[in-house]
Amino acid sequence: MKHVIAFLLFTCLITNAQAQQISGSVKDANTNEPIAFVSIAVKGSNIGTVTNEQGEFSISTSLPATLVISHLSYELKEIAVSSGQLLVISLKPQTIQLPEVTVGNPALAIMRSAVARAGKTAHNEYFPKVFLRRFTLEGDKPTFIAESFLNAQWQSWGLTKYTITNSRYLQNDNSVSYNNLALFSMLSSGYMGNSLIASPIFHKPDSLYKFSIKETFKANGHEVAVIKCELKDEDYPHAAFVGDYYIDTDNYAILKTDGTIHHFIMSASGPFSLKVKEVRIVTQYKMDADSNMVLDYSNFTLKSTLKAGFVGLKQLTYTGQIFAIDYPNPANKAGLEDVTISKLQKEEDKFKSIAYDAEYWKNNPVIKRTNTEDAAVAQLEQLKKVKGNIDKQ
Repeated sequence: MKHVIAFLLFTCLITNAQAQQISGSVKDANTNEPIAFVSIAVKGSNIGTVTNEQGEFSISTSLPATLVISHLSYELKEIAVSSGQLLVISLKPQTIQLPEVTVGNPALAIMRSAVARAGKTAHNEYFPKVFLRRFTLEGDKPTFIAESFLNAQWQSWGLTKYTITNSRYLQNDNSVSYNNLALFSMLSSGYMGNSLIASPIFHKPDSLYKFSIKETFKANGHEVAVIKCELKDEDYPHAAFVGDYYIDTDNYAILKTDGTIHHFIMSASGPFSLKVKEVRIVTQYKMDADSNMVLDYSNFTLKSTLKAGFVGLKQLTYTGQIFAIDYPNPANKAGLEDVTISKLQKEEDKFKSIAYDAEYWKNNPVIKRTNTEDAAVAQLEQLKKVKGNIDKQ
């Protein structure tokens, strides 16, 4: 009888240790509105995810576990979870303070200190495992959705090298294609300027930009200043970041950037042209074990109009979301290729040429899709002219 009891106890322990799915949503405690891109981490492990644009998340872990819920603009929260229940989590906003009127320009002093810190680690290389999701609309009709896992090299000016480990997609055969835009969104994930985009983080920040403090708030005991970065010359003829930098004023680490790309130009083939309406980039960074700022996530949205002569034909929307899932051992840097953009390179062919691996997708959960994205998959699967493999789940 003792052996039977021991066996049953052992069986129970194994069952409890198996990973269980935890799903839920995160909302603003004051407005009850969903909060996008909230980090959800299992305490004491490297398991984590982020909420989608509707504030929803799904994560697998053995139970019991403690979830750490964090967002730069909200108070940190920990929740003990003992079963796979549906969670509804409310976060309290950080207390916002308007800047005091001071002599001189404290915003410029903060930016100069951030530039000095960034310069010390500018050439550091980090090797994240990345999840990339892309989604396009023509008007309100979905035309393309793709999900990919990458091994990558990230530096403070963006993803500089990558290799595709797995990829799946669905595409309307008659839709507009966006060659090289995935690579542009990768290069836009840094907080320093690169050869494509000027930014306030370079040797002389005030030579191109003017700065002001929009607000300050406390996050994890540190003061964060939101610095508004504007071009001195509104007719600056090159691509440049314009928007807000979130900077920790205790150590001058850059925590987040939120803004648009000035003077972003795209071309279309044949008799068509593209008028870019807006390119918006929101990117968040986190501190690694060596207290360096590394990529957390980046959201790239392009809105444009496809035109024939002076006639607007279609309103186009492209969204690319990059999530740094893990920063493993640098051993994954083997075989990485440079991220370069040229008219001759068709990176989309690389993504679509990856053989579908059902087992891989089963064992590697992705960021939870929004209802809109799920509906897009369903609509694309019903089209007569559609190609891809995303339906093989």
